[in-house]
Amino acid sequence: MIKSGEILRVCIIGVATLVLIAGCATPPKVRVDKDSHTDFASYKTFAWFESTAAIEPQKTSTLVGERVRAAVIAALQSKGYVLSEVQPDFRVSYLLNAYERPRESGMRLGLGAAGSSGNVGGGVGVSIPLGKRTEIAAAMTLDIIDGKRNAQVWTGTYETVVSDVDIKDTDANLLVAAILAKFPGP
Repeated sequence: MIKSGEILRVCIIGVATLVLIAGCATPPKVRVDKDSHTDFASYKTFAWFESTAAIEPQKTSTLVGERVRAAVIAALQSKGYVLSEVQPDFRVSYLLNAYERPRESGMRLGLGAAGSSGNVGGGVGVSIPLGKRTEIAAAMTLDIIDGKRNAQVWTGTYETVVSDVDIKDTDANLLVAAILAKFPGP
């Protein structure tokens, strides 16, 4: 026979395990890579890198592009950089992909069975997710290209959930701010 103290102990262990698992979940993070030989502190001016490739990746709408550019310009200017098309110290390019992906509701239905004989016990459980939903995610990459060497010297990538496939101002600002917070500079 199962005693009430054992049930309480199992419940406490279960709740503690769930809290531990939830605490281990990490939020999305910015991934960066940089040229270790570049003196980023010497950069003062920037401009846009205009691709001359005949085949370009899937383009976002003009409105989304303008939102991203405005967010990048504002973020870099707030760091002290000056927008200048005349021999800029570095050029900026970006890739942006917004897409719909499945999302689990977090709710699951569990079925289980257990048995016990003396001090020996065992159990089997099955868990299935409840509900299917989708969310809109966006992945952005910002690249920094040295103006004199015409070589990529820094890249930052961030992926997060956004409000719409057509990136709005707040989402563009969020993506750009998260990435450029990791950009070394003055």
